[in-house]
Amino acid sequence: MKKSPLLFAWFLCCYFYAANCMAQEKPMIITSPGMPFVSLEERQLIQNEPVDFNLPKPTGINTSFRYAAARAIPGVVHIIATYEPGFKGLDEYGFRAREDHPGMSPAVLEQGPVTGSASGVIITPDGYVVTNYHVANRAESLEVVLANRRSFKARIIGMDSLTDIALLKISEQSLPFVRFGSMDSVAVGDWVLAIGSPMGMNSTVTAGIVSAKSRIFTSQEEQGQLSSFIQTDAVMNSGNSGGALVDINGRLIGINVGILTPTGNFAGYSFAIPVEVVKKVCNDLLRNGRAIRASLGVYITNTPGMPGVLVYKLVDKGAAAKGGIQVEDIIKEIDNGEIRSVGDIQQTLVLHHPGDKIHLKVIRKGKLVSCEVILGGTQGVMEM
Repeated sequence: MKKSPLLFAWFLCCYFYAANCMAQEKPMIITSPGMPFVSLEERQLIQNEPVDFNLPKPTGINTSFRYAAARAIPGVVHIIATYEPGFKGLDEYGFRAREDHPGMSPAVLEQGPVTGSASGVIITPDGYVVTNYHVANRAESLEVVLANRRSFKARIIGMDSLTDIALLKISEQSLPFVRFGSMDSVAVGDWVLAIGSPMGMNSTVTAGIVSAKSRIFTSQEEQGQLSSFIQTDAVMNSGNSGGALVDINGRLIGINVGILTPTGNFAGYSFAIPVEVVKKVCNDLLRNGRAIRASLGVYITNTPGMPGVLVYKLVDKGAAAKGGIQVEDIIKEIDNGEIRSVGDIQQTLVLHHPGDKIHLKVIRKGKLVSCEVILGGTQGVMEM
């Protein structure tokens, strides 16, 4: 596949990112075997949604923006990460010192601890915070600063490099948080708000529309990473990584992750991880300390000039082989959802667990054939 000439710059939405470093994705099991698992969605429901009569009633675009911002801002945090001396992100990825350390040269930064600034979102009242993997990876310490300036040390519950998600925990209760929304509730053209701490400026809000709901980046597919994102024209800059993308009701629909730019500055398009992916991965991290992958058991590639994905090899005794998928099948649908590219299959698998049952429609020798597959574990989609 031909990679985009534009740089999909994770590092441009934060002040730091470690080059070519695989995460030490260490499980941190925090639930007792004798206690039932409580999902993040259930934790949100424990606290009733407050009724604030001082909030503006959303009667138009301007008041809708005010309403959404007022609902979401208290749950979006500023994250300050500290790295070991000699951190090389400065030269390679445009890392900059925090603005409260003026005049620090690269030489000075390499002699002492390096700090960076990004964003995060509180997703439960008992202190679970989601941010990007590239924000938490290799950090020696993480400080979470609330919208009201209260500060807490955070510990990492788990990280997932494929989806660029990290789940953190701070020791506090009854916190403001951003409630989960749904991608089904927004469409291309709908207004959204991006909230974060660009350039270290806490609680910054920008508005835009949903430009696309499943923007595919083939370069991400080639690296085995999540490649399907929400695209918006809401302005994002350094430090927005890990912040919230919310709908007009102030509900979380994505975690901001990067911009597409030929210059290194915002050039019109920003991207966020869909909330459904965020929920699934964060629940995995909470339960297991790591993301649990579902495997279809196929080697696949895009079909040039037409939507669909070609199966060119099967994993021996894998899920697809057991479910009746054959070499040279062209996968067109999974669970009634159209499959246009490898990224669509990857996006589907990210939302599933081993043992889940999916329904596929494939083109086989010119005929439409239906298959039922029970997903396996270990690796996900594989592609040459």
